[in-house]
Amino acid sequence: MAINFQRDDTHRLVILVGSGKVSVDEWAAAVARQLNEGIWYYGSLFDFTAVDTMVGFDEQGVFTALKELAAAHGPRGPVALVSSTPNVYDGFVAYSARLEGLPYQTRPFRDVNQAMVWLEQELLKPRRA
Repeated sequence: MAINFQRDDTHRLVILVGSGKVSVDEWAAAVARQLNEGIWYYGSLFDFTAVDTMVGFDEQGVFTALKELAAAHGPRGPVALVSSTPNVYDGFVAYSARLEGLPYQTRPFRDVNQAMVWLEQELLKPRRA
């Protein structure tokens, strides 16, 4: 299933809503779209509350790619990853821990409202250079 991409320029936010099975290619396409539209620094809400499976997710490959993107494009905006599905949420927890040290904040959540509050707070902070 595809990821629905919603851009909110007023709040400097991208909302990405997935459902069913989401592939790493769909995830990568959403990140590529942010780059192409010049909104890498926007906050990102990955609302995967309706996702039951992540397909083809290579943690090391994604980590390497994001490290290269951060080096090439500068700091990314904060990223909130939301899922109430245990295997998807647990994957988000591991993924977030693995990304420590990159020039942006990533945090897993089980609740979309809590994620939005966190993103709003993060977006008020000065952007890192």
